Amino acid sequence: MKALARIRAASYDPEAIRAMMEAFDAAWASVHFHVFDSPERFEGARLQLANAILRAAATGDLNVEQMKVAALRSMAVRYRLEPSDIGRQAIMPQRVHNPRYWRNYAEETRTIADQMTDPECKRMLMGVAETYAALARRAIEAEKRLPRSGSRPTDDV
Repeated sequence: MKALARIRAASYDPEAIRAMMEAFDAAWASVHFHVFDSPERFEGARLQLANAILRAAATGDLNVEQMKVAALRSMAVRYRLEPSDIGRQAIMPQRVHNPRYWRNYAEETRTIADQMTDPECKRMLMGVAETYAALARRAIEAEKRLPRSGSRPTDDV
């Protein structure tokens, strides 16, 4: 992958490269769930992460945790992630409740439907896209009902 090749190609000693690779792997494990929607975005996100690691290493501080945090901050800004998003694992229940996941499928399905010449196929795909959009709306509503970290539960009885 281009991202790992970029880190390996940097002019650092083997120990520094090992630290950068460790920081990269740890940071990627924390954010990979948020960039699953297309191969182009996936590779672009990995390159963004590698660049952030290289910028952090350029300061001379090769502390793995500090490089990881710097990379996560960069990703949070780029992908509009909240602190509570970092560290989510890519497991199906979380995908099911992720509106972005369903919106991406809806958009992709609409794009395919627009290319169809058979009216019945087009109609069916538009129905599937609307179902995905409805799932995105439900996921948004479910997110609204979840307590945010740091918020206090209400005493509604």
